Amino acid sequence: MQWHVDQWGEGGAIERKLCISANPILALAAFDAAVKEWPDKQITCRHGARVLREHKP
Repeated sequence: MQWHVDQWGEGGAIERKLCISANPILALAAFDAAVKEWPDKQITCRHGARVLREHKP
């Protein structure tokens, strides 16, 4: 299973797929960078259906 970093839109759908990685360290680094780049957007780091980290503005 892969790690996904997603940016969510207003309607509750994925607006942008920011990262897909087999490495959790890389996915978490991408999540941290995405939160810095887009602090006004909802961003999640997921492994399958499990949400590891979530940023809500």
